[in-house]
Amino acid sequence: MTLNFNDIANTKVADVEAVPLPPQGTYRWRITKLPSIRDFKGGDGTEYQSVEFPIQVVAPMEDVDPSDYKGNLADIRQNLSFMFNKADEVAFVQMQNRLKKFLSSHLKVGNEDMSFKELFNESVNQQFLAPITWAPDKNDPEVMRVRVGNTAPLD
Repeated sequence: MTLNFNDIANTKVADVEAVPLPPQGTYRWRITKLPSIRDFKGGDGTEYQSVEFPIQVVAPMEDVDPSDYKGNLADIRQNLSFMFNKADEVAFVQMQNRLKKFLSSHLKVGNEDMSFKELFNESVNQQFLAPITWAPDKNDPEVMRVRVGNTAPLD
């Protein structure tokens, strides 16, 4: 189904509801495709590169109560981001090690002799655990956003 504004132009704004947040708790996630890499500047002008893995919920774990959620939990999609500060060598190397840990210890792909690019290729369809939490939007604290927390291996 293709959506466009003309389809909703006559909708009363009072009839528009906020998108429901998925229940907080731990989920099993799957990487759906290769990560993208994008450059951007932070609010203070600091230059970053972000490695962003598109991920999708596979299943909720025992600590999730899906009873109040109106949608299908398997339709939840997010990005798992690793942000590299291009102006801070120590922070850059710390993030490199965090990405290495995610790929080798949490996804358990590849080996030490492989490049990140090769590990990215092996990461597609791999699964891991991570919680969903809610956090206020930095631009509008009254709006809550979904956050994917620290990752862990399946076993």
